[in-house]
Amino acid sequence: MWPVPDAPGVNFPGSRWWDCVRAWVGAALACTTIGAAAVDRAGFTVIPGPAAGLSFTNLIPPERYLTNQIPLNGSGVALGDVDGDGRPDILLGGLAGRTSLFRNLGGWNFTNVTVASGLSFGSTDVTGVLLVDLDGDGALDLVVNTLNEGTWLWANDGHGNFTRRAVLNPHRAGMSLA
Repeated sequence: MWPVPDAPGVNFPGSRWWDCVRAWVGAALACTTIGAAAVDRAGFTVIPGPAAGLSFTNLIPPERYLTNQIPLNGSGVALGDVDGDGRPDILLGGLAGRTSLFRNLGGWNFTNVTVASGLSFGSTDVTGVLLVDLDGDGALDLVVNTLNEGTWLWANDGHGNFTRRAVLNPHRAGMSLA
């Protein structure tokens, strides 16, 4: 639960918790443990996205959202270890084929491995992403909702290499994944 503004014992940058939130929007976060002796310091360290290897923008041109507000709902984010190295990787859903998979190299360093992992989205508008083991092999597979192209299922070989296996509800849109 987030602390309330100006809560006693809470000292985030600017002395208000929302200043901390504002400071890390658009950046990667490194969380530090806050113990009883560390109440007077922030619980996050700001790591600028480019410094962490995270470069991603989900662009929505006005001509898209003025005629169809579904893209304003967002495209989703999924975290999970896709390559079996024990570190959480990041999958960011995007419009117009911008969906990107970032492999966690450790130490809050990431690299874009979308193409190397076998993922290809063309100009697809993604509306939701989910990492889940669909086939029971212990590897996180990928479920992707799209606008007008159905729900795509991608199989993971356990090393972060994906193969598109099926399309559910072709020519329709999926919106929610949890």
